[in-house]
Amino acid sequence: MRHRLQNYYVNMIVKLTLFTTLVVLLLSLLLYASFRNYNIKTINQLNENLMVQFIHNAEQIHAYLRSYSVSLTNNTDVKNLMFGEDLSVYETLGSMRAVDLLLEANPYLESIYVYNGRSDTYYVVGANSVIRKGGEFDAELDAVLKGDAPIPRLTPIPRRLPGIEAEAGKDTQVFTYIVPDFFRDGQTLKSALILNAKVDSFLHNVAAKSESGSGMMDMKSLWFLGREGEVLAHTNKALFLQNVAGREDVKRMMESGERSGYFTDRQEGKTSVVTYVRSELLDWMLVGATPYEAVAGLAERVRGLSLIIGILMLTVGLVAAIALTRNLYAPVRRLRNKFSPYAPAGQTSAPHANEFEMISEAFSLAHHKLRDLEQFKNSKRQVLKQKTLEDYVRTGLPLGRREQEWLDESGIRLSPRRPAVVAVLRIDRYSAFCETYNESDRALLRYALTNMLSEIIRPGGECEAVDMGADQTVVILNVEPDSQHGPGWEARLAESLEQARRSFERYCGVSFSVFVSEPMALLREVPQAYRDALELSQERIKAGHGCMLFRSEVGAAQPTFFNINHQLLEQLLEAIKEAKQDKMEDTYRRLTELLQASDYNNIMFTLSYLSAAIFNQLHVMEGNRTISFGLSFSEFDKRLKAMETFEEIDAEFLDLFRTIVQRIQGSQQDRTNLIVAQALRYIEEHYADAALSPQQIADLFKLTPAYLNKLCRERTSRSLSDSITEVRVEKAKQLLGRTSLTIDQVIDRVGWENKKYFFRIFKKQVGATPTEYRLKLSVDQIDRS
Repeated sequence: MRHRLQNYYVNMIVKLTLFTTLVVLLLSLLLYASFRNYNIKTINQLNENLMVQFIHNAEQIHAYLRSYSVSLTNNTDVKNLMFGEDLSVYETLGSMRAVDLLLEANPYLESIYVYNGRSDTYYVVGANSVIRKGGEFDAELDAVLKGDAPIPRLTPIPRRLPGIEAEAGKDTQVFTYIVPDFFRDGQTLKSALILNAKVDSFLHNVAAKSESGSGMMDMKSLWFLGREGEVLAHTNKALFLQNVAGREDVKRMMESGERSGYFTDRQEGKTSVVTYVRSELLDWMLVGATPYEAVAGLAERVRGLSLIIGILMLTVGLVAAIALTRNLYAPVRRLRNKFSPYAPAGQTSAPHANEFEMISEAFSLAHHKLRDLEQFKNSKRQVLKQKTLEDYVRTGLPLGRREQEWLDESGIRLSPRRPAVVAVLRIDRYSAFCETYNESDRALLRYALTNMLSEIIRPGGECEAVDMGADQTVVILNVEPDSQHGPGWEARLAESLEQARRSFERYCGVSFSVFVSEPMALLREVPQAYRDALELSQERIKAGHGCMLFRSEVGAAQPTFFNINHQLLEQLLEAIKEAKQDKMEDTYRRLTELLQASDYNNIMFTLSYLSAAIFNQLHVMEGNRTISFGLSFSEFDKRLKAMETFEEIDAEFLDLFRTIVQRIQGSQQDRTNLIVAQALRYIEEHYADAALSPQQIADLFKLTPAYLNKLCRERTSRSLSDSITEVRVEKAKQLLGRTSLTIDQVIDRVGWENKKYFFRIFKKQVGATPTEYRLKLSVDQIDRS
């Protein structure tokens, strides 16, 4: 029976082999006769399908730019520029910087214009950000916005973007998208947002999204054709916006009513297959060319290869059927039995399972599992160890685990039976550190620090360094009891940590402070020691950056109670009202000197209370005077809480005091200038009033004549009385020279009551009596005529 089964198997294999060989031979002959045309058609269809995908990508980019343009109009900074009136320089630059960040994040955009119609101002954000009144810098765009024709909304306008300032004379090819905003009449332009999309980026990104399946298509041959036959985008920049409607291939594509197609034409002296696809959304046409010789050459190679494969299959099939049939099934059966336990579920139960397929799947599955396991083990070993250490530092040993066994499994090189200490390293100036580096760079620097600590400290004893995130790195170190000879463990650890700090600051440019807990008798006390070192790190506010503190030297933390000295606080607020900077700084130093003996929580509470009292006083002053400090308590409090040392806190408060004094002095100066100018204007308008006097003018401003005279002397070097006299004398000179009024009439016109006193003052200032002055003017007029 077994022999018959084997003969049946042999006969079956022979018959199948002969049948397969015959089929292969017939198919090879058929393919040999028809493969050329079939392959060319297939490649052309493939290129056409790719072109459809390309134009779809172009439409997606267009839709993205449209939605991005609309979303930008809702941006607060863009609205400030579009609709803002009388924006300060700080607000304008801040908004332009915010728009510039949006521009940098968008790979498709060359520049962004924000047009404010009220002030006829263009805010240009790009390689050279500028602010321009009027549209002379981009006359083409200005004509579109201010012309009589309707403004195309969110429609790509191909054009050359003129260079600005440093790039004057250099043109950039862009598609311009305009989002206009009109007044209620719907005709008058209020403002507009203009996005200039880079043609190069637009064209390259269309092809880049499908580059993996580009087939025979040459990505460099793609170009966009407009509705009127103009070139909208081309790798040859010289063709941009040229009208090529007269070319035969272009006519053929434009006259075709089909959405896509291909045909053969000569391109640049070579026969090529031209493929085109229309976009109904963009009203564009994407054109690509593939050299015909590449298509035909591939077809010839594949056809010959198919013929060779067919012959080889025929030969191998005949030889294999004869030589291997008798000995094939036995090893296959043995392999099947061997790999059956590793086959995927459901394969072994099939009555007529494919042995080779089952073996291949089982072997492939085992291979992939081993490879994945090895990759996971290599990539995650250090990550898992760091995570395990972090959990151990925060919460201690997992429940139900033996300490030594758990340490060995986790690869943690620490001894549970030896004393240990925990050192917490905190990065100095962490706020500036976060502003300088992004999250991945910060993690990389902490990783470098843990490696550096392990290399430097481990030779002196068993230790592990763990990244705790944020500004913290923790070192757990087994220490030896101090011997009678040589330095103690504190000195050895301090030396190693100082070396690590110098190296890290030298190579990475970052400093840190160190805080070491009391030694632990057992390793399982790591969480308590970590919290102790973390509490000790609050002493950095007094010790300063780069400090190294040991709990054994500082001593245990003792709760303290601090009551702020309200008398000093009142003196500080009084100094603010008087704008006396020296008094402010002196009172502040006396207040902070009292804080040196307090703990961290009392210090921060007192400083917050102090800053709140100062800003409350500023708020009261703003309400009582014509002064605006422009200071934000929330911003100041945020900066204050991010500071780490008294040195930084003192600098912040002293800078606040300087700013307050400058704002108060500036406000007083402006108010004085305004009062003096209004007083002089009042004299010019009421000089003819005989009752005009310094007392009358001072009453208008609710000031004393003496104080108003003092202000006038400081600004004009003249008193109010001198100013009144000077104006009246000047007006009298004008009347004497331009009218025929008598001297008495002139005196009455300028508001003078004492005629004798007028003559004396006039002669003193002019050098002649009124009569002599009029005569001199008459003589001079006669001489000129």
